[in-house]
Amino acid sequence: IRSYFKRATVLVDPVRACAGLQNKLLTGFSMEVPVVATRCANEGIQARENVDILLSDENDGAGFAECVVRLLRDQELRDRLTANARSFVTEKWTWEYHFEQLEAMLCELGEGG
Repeated sequence: IRSYFKRATVLVDPVRACAGLQNKLLTGFSMEVPVVATRCANEGIQARENVDILLSDENDGAGFAECVVRLLRDQELRDRLTANARSFVTEKWTWEYHFEQLEAMLCELGEGG
């Protein structure tokens, strides 16, 4: 699958109904492919709109297409989004980060928090 990501200019996730994490977004971020997705697709991930990812409403096909075309035409925007998204995924989506969050919650519960 890496070979496909390496050749991709943009990753699109036009999903209209979501459940759970959209791992393809995290994979795109980590493989430094700029992402356009629906707001629904981003719910579990919480990437920052116009910083890490371009987002569109689920029922706005024209708006989604505009985001894709915008990325295809703007190399500087693609570069900025990929750098930010790569940082986002390495800071917020590692085992270490989530274990630290879990440990903090357990410590708080242990203290009667």
